[in-house]
Amino acid sequence: MASTSETGHSKNVANFSSAFQILQEMGTLYNPSNAKNQTKLPKP
Repeated sequence: MASTSETGHSKNVANFSSAFQILQEMGTLYNPSNAKNQTKLPKP
């Protein structure tokens, strides 16, 4: 029987895609003070 839990690689990829889309939409509004949290988003 196949598992129906929402875990694993495919769920992680979906969550990453959602987070990436949010950061793209925020653009320059996302500007954390800690350099480790800053991102370099590719230009579309």
